[in-house]
Amino acid sequence: MASLSPDLQCQYTYKPCFNPRSTKKNGSLHSFCEYHRKKANAIQKAHATKKRLRESGLAEDHREVAAPSIFIASQPARPRLSTPSFDGDDVRFLHEWLVQHDTLEEVDTNYVGTTDEIELTPDDYAILRDLF
Repeated sequence: MASLSPDLQCQYTYKPCFNPRSTKKNGSLHSFCEYHRKKANAIQKAHATKKRLRESGLAEDHREVAAPSIFIASQPARPRLSTPSFDGDDVRFLHEWLVQHDTLEEVDTNYVGTTDEIELTPDDYAILRDLF
């Protein structure tokens, strides 16, 4: 199997990712592969929710922000083989990316998925709450 040109590989910077970059609906390439896009979109949605709450005055202290209930699993625990996990490098990269792209316009509006695909656990929200 031939390796991809570096221009066609995922641009994730903290770890080598040799997956192909995903394609937008208009045919141009996203920066990341499908896996890293899902992870970035999940973090961006959590960040945007927190930012909206903070700006609306509903969250005086970031530790008081509750995780939106739509993302918390209401079903019994089941294996999540396709759900992305976040390690320290992923979170650091996404934090830096969010700081550089602090706008809701950066959210991938071409991504059409279900909340099951980007569902975060209460532990994920606790980590995000501590980081942001």
